[in-house]
Amino acid sequence: MRSKTFNVYRVDFHDPHLGTMISWFTSESKAKSYLAKMKREQKAEGIEPSGPQEVLAVELPANKGELVEWLNRNFTTDNG
Repeated sequence: MRSKTFNVYRVDFHDPHLGTMISWFTSESKAKSYLAKMKREQKAEGIEPSGPQEVLAVELPANKGELVEWLNRNFTTDNG
């Protein structure tokens, strides 16, 4: 039997001064709205888009133990 899961939505957005910024949302529409806002702000500042600018659906386990296992597989390094 497959474990229960849920989706969260990740926005990857590249800022030329800060690098890649990652934000998380509970709905795809909120994530897309945020990304559109960030793109508008960059355009208004005359900044050319570069790097990732996307919304990704991330499927997470609903069980706390499985979530911790997922985090340990996927978020164990700091790329900063």
